Amino acid sequence: MSECLGCENPTKVTLRTGTVVCNTCEEWRLECEARWALDTLPDRPEKKRTKKLRLTRGQYLEDVKAARGVDQYMRLRSTMLAILSDQKNGRAF
Repeated sequence: MSECLGCENPTKVTLRTGTVVCNTCEEWRLECEARWALDTLPDRPEKKRTKKLRLTRGQYLEDVKAARGVDQYMRLRSTMLAILSDQKNGRAF
């Protein structure tokens, strides 16, 4: 999806692609989830054992696949990879 669904919500946000959507649109939720996963979850299991094991990005994506299906897994994964590519290439969002 590349544009707002027209919910007429006055609060607008800009996606990493430059598209402006409502802050209640699915595309914004997807991008926020991807940013959260990248900022919060480690990409590899931690070497030190702690009382509570932290979920890795890969494990989180597998949980998304099990709960929401392959299509939603692929959308989230693609968004995460695009954000990582933007960061690697120095493009801020």
